Amino acid sequence: MSAKQFLIFLIYLIPFTAFFAVALNVLHRNFSTMDASRGALYLTNILALTLGFIVLLVLQYGTLWLTGKLFNPIPDPGFVPLSTIVAIQFVPLLAIVAVIATFTWRRTGSSLPGALIAGLFVTWYVVAETATQAPF
Repeated sequence: MSAKQFLIFLIYLIPFTAFFAVALNVLHRNFSTMDASRGALYLTNILALTLGFIVLLVLQYGTLWLTGKLFNPIPDPGFVPLSTIVAIQFVPLLAIVAVIATFTWRRTGSSLPGALIAGLFVTWYVVAETATQAPF
């Protein structure tokens, strides 16, 4: 990560970590129980975090395969098909977040350690691996 990217990392770190603090708290309150088997718990949490992106990708690429065009419910000249390509990376990324969050939740009984790790990991990944915009 370059020095400029590190500054961008610091800008994004708090909002991303706050998002994961809320999202993982809701995830564990609604889907996690110590009574569930380890495999079922991991699979449930992975699906809870990734299923929306999977549906989006199936819809987009299914429509592309059938019609030759991406699905766009609201015709927008600013729609960039690259958004669909960018969405692909979030399936494995959020699956990794689900594994980390579930592992830490099983060890601590709290969603906060997983949220802190996920905030750091996802912010680092997004800043270091994708194009970012910064005013400096």
